[in-house]
Amino acid sequence: MSNIPNFDESRLQDPKSVFEKAVMNFLKTWLFTAIPVQVVAVNNNKVDLKPVLEQLDTSGKAIDITNDDIIANIPIMMLFGGQCQISFKPAINDFGLLIACKSDMTNFIANRSVSEVASNRLFSLSNGFYLPLDFQNVDDEVLIKNSNSTITLTSTAINISNSTGEINIDSAGLLQLKNTAQSLFTLLNTLLTTLIALKTGLTPSTPTMVIDTATSTALSTLQTNLALLLKA
Repeated sequence: MSNIPNFDESRLQDPKSVFEKAVMNFLKTWLFTAIPVQVVAVNNNKVDLKPVLEQLDTSGKAIDITNDDIIANIPIMMLFGGQCQISFKPAINDFGLLIACKSDMTNFIANRSVSEVASNRLFSLSNGFYLPLDFQNVDDEVLIKNSNSTITLTSTAINISNSTGEINIDSAGLLQLKNTAQSLFTLLNTLLTTLIALKTGLTPSTPTMVIDTATSTALSTLQTNLALLLKA
């Protein structure tokens, strides 16, 4: 037993110490609670995971994590309650936490109701579920995002954006709607300016509003741009 790390050979005659070491090794090998993991494959509502903490051998050297350490077909747990949910599909290389349940909950996952344990398997990683979590910088705002779109909520404002456009409600309650080329305010302001200019040109002798070619073209352009920005 000289290869057991941090074990004092002089205590081999101490039954309590030998028993404690044996129990510790047993628990380390067979009892699982929660471990940080990385996604290596995504299969519909399940993922294949590999641990990210390398264990040490009896000489203190790190043991490489290999394909033999992959835990396959682990169900994904998402936030759900009160008929509300936040869900997304994990991607390969995502980090998270694998929670090992005391009992085999396969039947519960299938039935989503009170169920019998599916086997006598205890404290196994195969009894677990995956929580897609990671350590990131903590900001003051609430942030919901994917690879292309972002929703940012602060105590005074809301911003929704993606690669093609943006919606903002600022602290004064003002709404801004724009795409990459123009904003709704700019388009409507230009339209009103054009119409005001036409009304200003009316006189008693010419009470009828006459739209010349240039103005007609400008209004048609505004109509086209509004169609690019707004959906009917």
